Amino acid sequence: MSLFRGLSGRLLILTILVVMLVEVAIFVPSVARFRADYLTERVVRAEIAALSVLAAPDGMVSPELQRQLLEMTEAQNIVLQREGTRTLILSRDDMDEVSASFDLRSMDAAEMIVDALARMVSGGGSDVIRVIGAPTGPVSMPRRSRSPSTAAR
Repeated sequence: MSLFRGLSGRLLILTILVVMLVEVAIFVPSVARFRADYLTERVVRAEIAALSVLAAPDGMVSPELQRQLLEMTEAQNIVLQREGTRTLILSRDDMDEVSASFDLRSMDAAEMIVDALARMVSGGGSDVIRVIGAPTGPVSMPRRSRSPSTAAR
């Protein structure tokens, strides 16, 4: 092939290699960011579910609502840590074994890239993972109004 022996052929190969390297340099961090956003979204959903349980009378919800909250959050259980104490808020009866644990509070970019690529190469699957994240805001028991007129304002 005389095309690749000349200067134009070599420039074509060099251009292809540079474009491929740039694609990888853009794609890999994007995949890691997507994975981090996905896991963070799950933490936020779990937080909203936990707050809805805490807002219920006596912190108790019906089994049907509990099942719906866990289904919508795509979680098997939700644990809330407040003031150094961990509290189980919601839980399924038939929990699967946790295959990996991720602490979003301390993961750096390199760990996120490795995790995202490993997950992509493994083909996904239905592994159960534990995700730990900081709440998006202060979590406290909601105030109950004393009169219905105050609650309507």
